[in-house]
Amino acid sequence: MGGLVLIRYWDILLRFIPPSFSPNWISLFSFVIQCVSFLISFVFSKGLTEKLESWACFINGICLFLSQTCSKLDGLQARRCKCSSGIGHIINSGFGSPNCVLECMKLAASFNFGLTYTSFYLILLAEVGYFLSILIEYLSQQNYSWYMSFSTEGLIILSIFHLIAGFFPSLESIVKTLPVTIVFFSLFGLYCVYIIIRLVVIIRNKKADIGKILLALLPTIVSVLVFVANFNLQHSKKIISPFFLISIGLCFQYMSQKLVFFGLISRHPIKLFNIWSFVYWIGAIFPIVYPSLNDKHYFWLGYFACSIGISLISNVLLLMKSSEMLSIPLFSVKQTEPDEFMNETENSNAGQTNMFE
Repeated sequence: MGGLVLIRYWDILLRFIPPSFSPNWISLFSFVIQCVSFLISFVFSKGLTEKLESWACFINGICLFLSQTCSKLDGLQARRCKCSSGIGHIINSGFGSPNCVLECMKLAASFNFGLTYTSFYLILLAEVGYFLSILIEYLSQQNYSWYMSFSTEGLIILSIFHLIAGFFPSLESIVKTLPVTIVFFSLFGLYCVYIIIRLVVIIRNKKADIGKILLALLPTIVSVLVFVANFNLQHSKKIISPFFLISIGLCFQYMSQKLVFFGLISRHPIKLFNIWSFVYWIGAIFPIVYPSLNDKHYFWLGYFACSIGISLISNVLLLMKSSEMLSIPLFSVKQTEPDEFMNETENSNAGQTNMFE
């Protein structure tokens, strides 16, 4: 669909963007759009505890489409200005994983999933899937691709879902049924099988050994176990914090972005085990050891605030270090003669840049 319909749409919009405009600003604007949409959903659903009004569902759908458009334009602008680099990929990963959890929270609000197993596993599985796609890039040293571009067709389908939820509020009862849940988990199961096949191919091609893969997977396994145990405990006490759900995405965002940076400098995944990873894990283990902490509403709010702080510090340090290593400015474009935009971009992944070329 992107190659047949949307490429002309992106071409027209790209003509309004000056060649000297940094694509990283477009990435930042895409993230801001998602944040605004999320805040509207979060506030008017009162933290996923109440049904979202139809107008807010429409805003979710429109903002997601605009965010997806910006995500494509940043890649096209980078190639037009000859400034594609590892920094662009680090920025995309820094925004991509938070966007993932924000979008899952928005879907939960649009379809009134509430603070339930459905919302939790929607976020957890989406974040695990995102991390696995980054892992494939790290191990294979090339951009990850699937049969359907999620950054194009996938996000457009999700934006349509938001609009449908706004036009037909009664559909939420159908979405919550067991058959729909089975279909969802079956699709994720197929995705996991595909990931496993890709990992086997990587091993056979001797691009990575089993030990390296297991070390890269171990932080994800630890995070999943800790968060699942936490959620089960909260669910049993019927006290589930929305800030706990958002923090899941921030944890995986930190690991995903680190892995992207490790791919840029060929660093071993053992470095994923650092002080900040343990801060995430130890902080999430505390309510398991001391269940009474779940009764304190400020605990997960504080955990969320710390997660925001870690993400911001990590993002700034990684971007500054990458900019220094590659001698590439973060939010400006070196004065080079840009290429004319050509329709051959329909064969490229406009939402990301390849840091391994």
